Amino acid sequence: MTRDSIRGFLIIVGVAIVATVFFNVSQRIFDIVLGTLSLLFIVIMWYFGYSWYRSNRMAISLMPDRQRNVLYLGMGAVTVAFGCYSIDAFGLVDLGSLFPLLVIGGLAGAFAMFWAVQESKRYYL
Repeated sequence: MTRDSIRGFLIIVGVAIVATVFFNVSQRIFDIVLGTLSLLFIVIMWYFGYSWYRSNRMAISLMPDRQRNVLYLGMGAVTVAFGCYSIDAFGLVDLGSLFPLLVIGGLAGAFAMFWAVQESKRYYL
């Protein structure tokens, strides 16, 4: 790194610190950025889930209905948890005491998806 790039970086960090300390707008911007990243994460998760589904269509079709339903319910639980976090970060809704339940629901959904994926490895032709 050159001196100019370090100086430019320190100027940006300094402006960010001043904006954070003295203005409430920066907290709102930070919440919007986190909400946007959460929505982007949901979209990326669905994309990888869809590509996994396309490459394992036969195994999923051979899964028993119970395991297939657990897989889909787990995906739904994770999506709802991240969606609720996103609208909370955008400031549209205040989750308050519901937030720990959403975290538990999201983790349970992630575990259900993991379990269904591990079980799906039994049904390859």
